[in-house]
Amino acid sequence: MFDLGFWELALVALVALVVIGPERLPQVMRTTGTWLSRLRGMTLSIRSELEQELYRHDVDGQRAEKTSVDDIKQSISDVGSELGKIGQELKDTGNNLTQQSKHKQRTDSSSHGK
Repeated sequence: MFDLGFWELALVALVALVVIGPERLPQVMRTTGTWLSRLRGMTLSIRSELEQELYRHDVDGQRAEKTSVDDIKQSISDVGSELGKIGQELKDTGNNLTQQSKHKQRTDSSSHGK
């Protein structure tokens, strides 16, 4: 995050020594270290919670997608069944019409033959 090299850190230490003084510098460094440690811990905790929430969201999304895909598969299967029924009804209707037509032709030919 911060790109501090050796010379930048040396400059910060020198300014801290001049501003704070040599007597209070060790105490300020300990306090600063404690606060930085707490800040780092909080950052790691927040990061961990965010990752867990993203994972949960991803898992829930995958479940929803799977449910959605299953629903679509079921709908396609239902439509296929309905189309099969309609196809069978059309076939039966065609057979009935063919039989009626043949019966009518026989009836017409037998009545013309008399």
